[in-house]
Amino acid sequence: MQRMPLLFALLAIAMTPAAIAESASESTIYRWLDAQGQLHFGNPEQPPPGAEPVAVEAGTVIQPPPKLPPTNKGTRHRRRGVDRQAAQRAKEQQRRQKQCEDYQEKLAGVRSRMRAGYKASQYNKLMEQQRRYKKKVLELC
Repeated sequence: MQRMPLLFALLAIAMTPAAIAESASESTIYRWLDAQGQLHFGNPEQPPPGAEPVAVEAGTVIQPPPKLPPTNKGTRHRRRGVDRQAAQRAKEQQRRQKQCEDYQEKLAGVRSRMRAGYKASQYNKLMEQQRRYKKKVLELC
């Protein structure tokens, strides 16, 4: 009784490579273009209209194509982002330039008052303003 299942198992194992080879040789690979013009290869149950069978030798291994770099799809949107960033940088640079000029004028005014003379009580205030304006000029210019 135990020989019968063993016999079926051996028969199934022996038939498997033959079945695989037969199914591989019977399968047909098709080539077709979709509506977007992209080329496809495959073995669909129902080939699309215009699909052509492709001759493939038995035992041939077909590798998928390598990943291609992304297309320029959405480039316009990226350019807009780049343009916005460039505009923001230019605006920021103009703002800093204006601040730089303002602090240079303030520093020149403090130095002018110091040259013109000042009271002893104004010395610390003028020196503090001069230090503060020099620091800002170094940061911004």
